[in-house]
Amino acid sequence: MLVPPATTDGVRDIEVLAFTRSKMPEQVCVRASWAALGFKLAQSSLAFGADGYGGWGLEELLTYTSRCRPADRVDAEQARAGAVEAGMEPE
Repeated sequence: MLVPPATTDGVRDIEVLAFTRSKMPEQVCVRASWAALGFKLAQSSLAFGADGYGGWGLEELLTYTSRCRPADRVDAEQARAGAVEAGMEPE
């Protein structure tokens, strides 16, 4: 019996995000987590349907266990600059 991997790769993460965006109503915000994906992949996800990105909210802290640690920490200025680089207007 095949056991699914404990983690995914970046391609699969983007596929899931793009699929989710295509199936959810417009008013539902689809956000990529840089804590989970790493900042560059979260930034790239903006081109594949993410409405935005963010990291280190309470919901993310609840997600991590001793087997899964966050990938990245990004300050507010880096987040804004990354959104501008990706062609988005930060809030």
